[in-house]
Amino acid sequence: MSLVLDAPKDMTKYMLKGWGFGGGFAPLSIPLLFFAHSFFLAEERLSVSSASEGDVISRASTPPTDVSPPGSPPFHLPAPTEEMIRRREQSDRASQEIGNRMLRGWTMLADECTNNSCFGIPLVRSPGPNPVKECVICGHRYVPDGSSTVLLPTPAGDTPPNETSSTPKGKPSKGPTAPGSSRSKKSPLAPAMGTERTASASTSVSLHLEQALSVLDELLLTATAAGDAQEIGTIADSITKVFAAIKASSSR
Repeated sequence: MSLVLDAPKDMTKYMLKGWGFGGGFAPLSIPLLFFAHSFFLAEERLSVSSASEGDVISRASTPPTDVSPPGSPPFHLPAPTEEMIRRREQSDRASQEIGNRMLRGWTMLADECTNNSCFGIPLVRSPGPNPVKECVICGHRYVPDGSSTVLLPTPAGDTPPNETSSTPKGKPSKGPTAPGSSRSKKSPLAPAMGTERTASASTSVSLHLEQALSVLDELLLTATAAGDAQEIGTIADSITKVFAAIKASSSR
């Protein structure tokens, strides 16, 4: 159990060193991290103090053999596509905005935005009894309605907090709009949160959670160096909420 509880801290340390989320999961739903062409298992930490005196840990005595054929060209990663760059930039904006809101008391949820232009962006909720969930990229708001979630119509004049419109002038937007003269009696229903997601979307959610955790970890280091006790307490509470979201996302 201690290994599971320590895994988020270990993942944060390695992510600050340049490691990333590999997209796979180890036993106990612990994510795998990657660096260059090697993988690291976050739960693979051996406690020497808990091992008995007779236990012997065996290690490989020889380095791994290079199985590449002689004269083979070195492997180069393919150049990132425009879609990969767009998703990466969107992920960075979402992580920064989620971290800033959590410092103001917001809660990050395991639910995702159902907007097609948002790739696995976690929803957040403001402090207090307000049940409305919000996407920090497109600004869509959701409210729970039994087993499903209702997408609230976007008020006229509202602009997304972090996503600039890419629709050319003179062309209608494909996003949902609220009627100006009459109110809609029924809001479109988003798919139930219990619906099975694709593996790529689940991986993206875990990546956003880890990136938000990295941002909070850096802020915690800054607050610790400054000796701001109140700020340290606020950041620590936000980190606890991220851990809870990671656990909920991994169990899905």
